[in-house]
Amino acid sequence: MLPLPEVIRLSLLETARLSDEKLLKRTHGDILASLEGPSDARVGRDTLVLCAEVALKVGATTIATQMLDIYFLESSKFWSDDSDIGQVELKDQYVCRAWFAKALVCSEDAKGLTGQDLVTGVERALKCLLEGLKVALQDSRYVFLLYDASVHYWNISRPLQK
Repeated sequence: MLPLPEVIRLSLLETARLSDEKLLKRTHGDILASLEGPSDARVGRDTLVLCAEVALKVGATTIATQMLDIYFLESSKFWSDDSDIGQVELKDQYVCRAWFAKALVCSEDAKGLTGQDLVTGVERALKCLLEGLKVALQDSRYVFLLYDASVHYWNISRPLQK
């Protein structure tokens, strides 16, 4: 039998393939349950980002928002024992992808708005996108994320270009 985190990951991949909202809700519940369990059964931060991305694909922005909130909360828990260093800032592809997903959530929130409210909503989404882009530009391993950022930029800024 596969460990719970691996089962959840496979379930998310299947959810993305099928665009199945019921399966997403069940997997979301499993993720929340695993976060409350023992550390060896907990899902990783990468799974939280993957769940948020799948939720956005399915159209479940509430789940995406909750997963991103948990992700950013979990990410802020890394501290060094060295008092000179303090909090350790994570910089990996999942940080970029989390910021991109947060930008898409903000963009979804701005849909249907007009005038200054639309401009403010799009600006907020673009700020999130730029945060992810800053992290991606700091390491040549994450160059592949630049293309993703350009696609997200187009989709987010499009309402202002109409």
